[in-house]
Amino acid sequence: MQKSPSRPDDGTQGAYLEERVQAALAAAQQIGRSGDFVQGADLAYRAGRGIFKEWGQEGVPVDLPADLINAQRAVLADGQARHLTIPLPLSTGPCPVEISLAPVRDDQGRIAGLVGHGICRDKEQVLEEAARDHARLFAKANHDLRQPFQAMRLFMHLLETRITDPKQAELLARLGDAVEAGAQQVGALLDLSGLKAGTTRISIGAVSVGNLLDRMIEELGPEAEAAGVTLRRVGSSASVRSDAMMLDRLLRQLIGNAIRHAGRGGRVLLGARRRGDGLAIQVLDTGPGIAPEDQNRIFEEFIQLEDAGQGRRGLGLGLAIVRRGAEALGHKVGLVSTAGQGSQFELVAPLVEIPAPRLSTATAKGPAIPTIAVVEDDRLQLAALEAMLEDWGCTVHCGGNGGELEAALTESGRPPDLLITDFHLPQGDSGLALAGRIRARHGQAIPALLLTGDLHPDVQRAAKAADMALLAKPVSPVRLRRALEQLLGRPLPRS
Repeated sequence: MQKSPSRPDDGTQGAYLEERVQAALAAAQQIGRSGDFVQGADLAYRAGRGIFKEWGQEGVPVDLPADLINAQRAVLADGQARHLTIPLPLSTGPCPVEISLAPVRDDQGRIAGLVGHGICRDKEQVLEEAARDHARLFAKANHDLRQPFQAMRLFMHLLETRITDPKQAELLARLGDAVEAGAQQVGALLDLSGLKAGTTRISIGAVSVGNLLDRMIEELGPEAEAAGVTLRRVGSSASVRSDAMMLDRLLRQLIGNAIRHAGRGGRVLLGARRRGDGLAIQVLDTGPGIAPEDQNRIFEEFIQLEDAGQGRRGLGLGLAIVRRGAEALGHKVGLVSTAGQGSQFELVAPLVEIPAPRLSTATAKGPAIPTIAVVEDDRLQLAALEAMLEDWGCTVHCGGNGGELEAALTESGRPPDLLITDFHLPQGDSGLALAGRIRARHGQAIPALLLTGDLHPDVQRAAKAADMALLAKPVSPVRLRRALEQLLGRPLPRS
């Protein structure tokens, strides 16, 4: 803390400043939880009002935080306004105060002092505002940090189809491992941060367990094969009440762990079993098992057992994400394991009687070479999607925003067979609005896929209401191709 200087005899400059003080005080409204103050160029307080009324009184010392005095000096030095929130010692007691500082100039434009306005915030209000700011920042980080990995995955897939030299293929495989490791670690940190901060939104509905297990086999099968692990599943016709995307993430964590621990020659089995009015979705592996003393702590953050199986090591966040995610969903996590005899993890979710709908929204046959429209404001991702779709034998029309895409479609003279769009588009546009315009223009329900990093429940509900399929970024090429074929109702021309 520093002591503010007492009021000096400041002559002409002080007289000018006093005029400004009186004008400011006359114009401002007295508010019980706010106040105003005026300082000279020497930082002496000329007047104070409201919560700052003591600051302008003769002989009353003001003991202020260094951060506030430094901000005041900065305003006097460069003439730029400053805004800060800082705890201050007020007559009513310590309080977080939101302060705005601005310079006062004389007739020659010289800085003659400064004025400040402050509002005292309740601690609860400050915490609520901080939580909202954190949520906004996290939502942006969650979207922006996943974006590059989406493009890298697609470009890597394209390279894999073009390289024939064994040595180059080996280098590409190692590069792919590094990219995938980075994507998984960034994703794990973001997922866990969102769950801990309470910013992860949940959208509950019916989830088909059979479809979920089929997708796991299709998308994680290559990883298991590369690790020398047999991955199979027992079919299920049941559906559970859960958040489809969150359940997908949690199950991927369990299966990824099982593949790593099973090791070469091992086996991983996926299945489901009724538990009263719930369904246990199970992941069983033939790995080394988990000792009783470790079975609780493995769900803690950054915990990795010494015998971590084959393959790359992560951050030790997978099971912590599973535990927190299950808590957010209201699901139970189960573990049965004996050292040397493998492990069985399970997620128990409520059963629902109605089957969950499949992703497909179109069954009509179309031309052999489908025309796909793509809009994506990230130019790197747009280039990757265009190259991928052309490699799969599609005719592609692209745009960095809705206007560009609509112009390309007008020039082509025919409606697309399918639309792929991000949710947030430039100039305040959205993928939902764009899909509506394209469908209205051509007078038909064109299948559409929303490919986005924004997984807020409102986005999911809006996509469902607009009859649009939804996939979360980053998406694997295998999953993207499967979604496109389901929407088109037929295989793509080239595999």
